[in-house]
Amino acid sequence: MVEIPEKMHCLYSGTVTRAADEHVIEVPAVEIETGAVPPDGTVRVVILPQ
Repeated sequence: MVEIPEKMHCLYSGTVTRAADEHVIEVPAVEIETGAVPPDGTVRVVILPQ
């Protein structure tokens, strides 16, 4: 079982896509709109297998 820290701001499923020589993790617009993810900030990301 995964331990979820109390400081976690949001949890969602996203898609990883390849763009040129990098990979992009898509963030749902609602996470930006609600302020859970800052539009110009840096965030920590955890990747969990399906």
